[in-house]
Order: sequence, then structure tokens, then C-alpha cells
Amino acid sequence: MTVSAASGEGPRTVLLMLPSRKQMFPLSTVALAQAQTSRSELEDGYRDAYVLDSDGIIRRIEHIEVLGPFGESMFRKLVSRLSNGWRISTRLSEPVEWDGKRLKALVLKCLGADGTLDEEAELAKAFADVKHATSPGRGFCSVASAAST
Repeated sequence: MTVSAASGEGPRTVLLMLPSRKQMFPLSTVALAQAQTSRSELEDGYRDAYVLDSDGIIRRIEHIEVLGPFGESMFRKLVSRLSNGWRISTRLSEPVEWDGKRLKALVLKCLGADGTLDEEAELAKAFADVKHATSPGRGFCSVASAAST
């Protein structure tokens, strides 16, 4: 499955999980087609990332391809290049089959759990947050800036 600006789907909120960074946060699917970060961060920074959709399907980010600078006009493309704004295409894996224990371990790793958290409550909260999240408007959304917040 490839997500790009031309995919035609409206934006929605998914949960991006980065186990190696111990990070997890909601993300608009717009950020799977537009990013504001260096090419090397796009190539290396999301190798182990998983995307959990509100329907419960988990996919792994397999590859992010930079399509070019964001914008139509020459001026906008220049500004995009100077600010590392890129149109991207994100290739996602087929749905990943995970049993409950393995998924729970992934979520807890992303939460930075040290074994002292109420695991059941944290897992239930994470799924509820994704299920009830709404997508923001079609603004320029950045994978990199979302990761830094």
C-alpha cells in the first residue's frame, strides 16, 4: 500500500509508533504524503515505524520516497527546498498480524514503560485515543515536527 498526495483518501488520524525511539503519537495521514525534514531523516528515521489505523490494522513503514519539493510555483518549490519541505510517497506493508501480547509489548515499549505502569489501562487508553481521534484539516503536516513534540 502506498500513500501519496494523489491517493485520493481524505486525511484521518493514525497512531505512529517508533519502538527504537520509545515514541508513539497520533498523526494525520497527510504527513505520509508531505514532510518537513532532511532526506536522511526520512530514509533512516522511520525504518522501524508502525502505523496503527483506527480500524485496528497495523502496517509497517517499508519505504519513504522523496518525490520532490512541495508546491506548484517555482518560488514555493525554492522555499520548500530551503526549508526541507518535501512531497513524499510512503510505502506501507500488508497488514501485520499481531497477537494481543506482542501488540501490548510494542505499545508499552513506545510508551517507555518500565514495568510500573498499569499496563491494561495504558493499552486501553492508547487504543481509545486512536479510535476516537479526528484528523486535522489539510494543512502542511510534518512527520519530523510531530516527532519532536
